[in-house]
Amino acid sequence: MKKITFLITLLLAFSISFGQNLLTNGGFESGGVPVSPVPSWSGFKNRVVTDDLTSSLSGQVENGDGSLFQAFAVTSGQTYSVSFDYRWVTSAAANSVMTVRAKDNDVPATNLDITGGDSSNGFTLNADVDQWFSGSFSVTIPTGVTSVRLLFFKANGNKPLNLDNVSVTLDATASVQDLAKFSFNAYPNPAKDIINLSAAKNID
Repeated sequence: MKKITFLITLLLAFSISFGQNLLTNGGFESGGVPVSPVPSWSGFKNRVVTDDLTSSLSGQVENGDGSLFQAFAVTSGQTYSVSFDYRWVTSAAANSVMTVRAKDNDVPATNLDITGGDSSNGFTLNADVDQWFSGSFSVTIPTGVTSVRLLFFKANGNKPLNLDNVSVTLDATASVQDLAKFSFNAYPNPAKDIINLSAAKNID
């Protein structure tokens, strides 16, 4: 039984929904925003561009004010990791100021506390221009919140901002008790050569 418990714990850490990006088109490879074919990104004064430093497609919050955001479903009490790459693009605009926020999607005025940034004030980007940086933080979901909005917003007077590789994943810090909600089953027990696994959700 101990061997199967260890195996289940190991499988859980690397399988059911862990490591899967909860955002659609996080690399902006599927086309424009916010229109078809992938309407998952919303906001205003944004587009998909080919970054002149990397030659890859990036989401861009255009010159001046603008935003990009996407909502994703969450479970209260769980912790989610957010990561992204960003670059301020040289322009006549004076500033390069943006704070990335995680918000309650049903009450958009409510900022969620994050770890790895400025708590309820969000994650403040590096202001240097024409260099790619990586940002990351985590957010633990309060009771009653079922959907989170990841928001990239900047006010007027700011340079364009390019984004790439935007990802939200569930932290792989679950315990064996968490298997109950997935109806996880492993048999036979004890096993000799073959073990069968089943669950209510797909196992990658």
